[in-house]
Amino acid sequence: MTTAEERDRAAARDRARELAVADALVSIGRALTLLGSRLSDIHDEDTRDAAVATIEQSTTGADVPRGGLGPRQLTVLALGGFDSPAGLSSGDVETATGLQRPNVHKMLQRLTELGHLEQLPDERPARWRRSHPSGS
Repeated sequence: MTTAEERDRAAARDRARELAVADALVSIGRALTLLGSRLSDIHDEDTRDAAVATIEQSTTGADVPRGGLGPRQLTVLALGGFDSPAGLSSGDVETATGLQRPNVHKMLQRLTELGHLEQLPDERPARWRRSHPSGS
């Protein structure tokens, strides 16, 4: 076996290991998201809005607009990654929330139409970040 073949095999093993770790982390993220949603179901419905508002403010450091938005939209808007310059892709939101990608993409488009998010131009895959009022 040549040195080049040995390097190729070692690189393939390293890549397989990296993919396995990435898959495990995605699975852990989904499991934690599922656990969080099940735990939130345990809370009394009357206190849910207050608890969500407290979590939103503590995780994002900002008020999340509530007017006419559903719980899933509020959950998506509460993700802190929207505050970064790079924003989040629909895959990032899918992983963080456990929602299905087609639903996430439509929701991100709707939140953009409502002015809560903005789609970053020329990004593939598409990415979104939190919109800021033109006055700030």
